[in-house]
Amino acid sequence: MSFNFDQNRHVANRVGQEVEIKEQARKEKNRMELPDEEKRDKEDFSYKAQRKKRLYRNLTGIVAILLILYVVYWFAMRLF
Repeated sequence: MSFNFDQNRHVANRVGQEVEIKEQARKEKNRMELPDEEKRDKEDFSYKAQRKKRLYRNLTGIVAILLILYVVYWFAMRLF
């Protein structure tokens, strides 16, 4: 019988398990926020997918603001 208990490995395993549990809880929370059940099953809730979605949403917002400013500028130049 061996009593070689590696505390660091034990802590690393526990930390890894806790991270996996938190990640799964976060994914489930995000999943339950979607009202459409069909969309819940198809949505990817990984960090990478959520980051990509947020980046796309931010870029779309910036483009929309620039388009509105251009339209205002265009109308202003036609009036004067």
